[in-house]
Amino acid sequence: MIALASFSGKMSTFGGPDDPGVGLHEGLALYDTPQQFDALGLSHLLLDTAFSTWPTIGLARLLNPESYYIACRWDEHLRYNPLWLRSAKITVSNQATGSSINCHAVDYGPASWTHRCADLSPGAAAKLFLCTDDLCSVTVWQL
Repeated sequence: MIALASFSGKMSTFGGPDDPGVGLHEGLALYDTPQQFDALGLSHLLLDTAFSTWPTIGLARLLNPESYYIACRWDEHLRYNPLWLRSAKITVSNQATGSSINCHAVDYGPASWTHRCADLSPGAAAKLFLCTDDLCSVTVWQL
C-alpha cells in the first residue's frame, strides 16, 4: 500500500443521536442515503433505526457512535473525491501512544475555525483513548 496523504493535528468527536453539535436533519458529505452505506457493506456504521427513520432524521444523527468513522477536510490533503473516499483505507493513530485503528470516511469537516484536523466517531476516539483536542495522525492509503 502507498500512503496518499498523511496529516496530524487536534481531533474532536461527532455524530450519533446524542451529538448536540449535529442538527436533527443534518446530512453527511459522502453519503446521501442509508442504502449507499448498505451497498458498500457499511450498514454497521449506522444505527439499526436508520432505515426506518431516514429522512425524518438526518444521517449525521443516525451514525452508530460505537463504530469507527471519520470526517476530515479532505481537499486540504488530497484530491477530494467522495466516491473514492467511501472505500478508502484510512488509519487513525493516537500520537501519544502509537495505537491505531482503521476508520471509514463519512463526512467533510471539522469546521476550519476549530483548527482541528479530524472529527472521529466517539467509538474510535474511545478505542484510541483520545479526548477532544488530543493529537492524532491520519493516513489515507491507496489500495
